[in-house]
Amino acid sequence: MLLAKLKTNWPLLALLLIFLLGGYFIFSATAYFDPLSWCRIKIEKDILSGNRTTIKQAIRLIKSQRPVDYQDLCKYVEVISEKRCTVADPNVDLAQAQAGWQEPGCYVRGSKYIYLAPESSASQVVIRQRAEAIIKYSQFSQDFWTGR
Repeated sequence: MLLAKLKTNWPLLALLLIFLLGGYFIFSATAYFDPLSWCRIKIEKDILSGNRTTIKQAIRLIKSQRPVDYQDLCKYVEVISEKRCTVADPNVDLAQAQAGWQEPGCYVRGSKYIYLAPESSASQVVIRQRAEAIIKYSQFSQDFWTGR
C-alpha cells in the first residue's frame, strides 16, 4: 500500500528532494555545517578581501586536531564575521582592541560572535593562523558564558 502511494506521488517526492538538496547547498555556502556533531556556524564573508573557504578549512582543522576545542567552538560560537575589530563597537572588549590592527580578530563580549580580520590568501599558514584565532576567541566566549 505504501509502495503504491510512493509510485503515484513520485513527482512530489522528487520536488521535495530537489528543494531539500538546494536548501542544504545554499545553507552550506554561507555557513559551516556539521550535522553529525550538531554544529552550525554562520560565516559572514568580507566582500572585497575575505575568504569564507579558509574559515571553513580552519574549523575542519580544529575538528581533526583539537576535538575538545571543536566542541567548545560549536557550543559557544554562532557567527564568525570577517571584519576588523574597532573600538566603535561597544561590545568589543577594549583590552583586545588595544592591540590594534595586529590582532587577527576579536570576540564580541556578551555574544557568540567572533570577528576575524579579512584575509584573501588561502595558504596553509593563513588557515593555521585562523584556526588558532578561532580557538582563542571561542575560549573568550566560553569564559563569558560560563562566568570564568
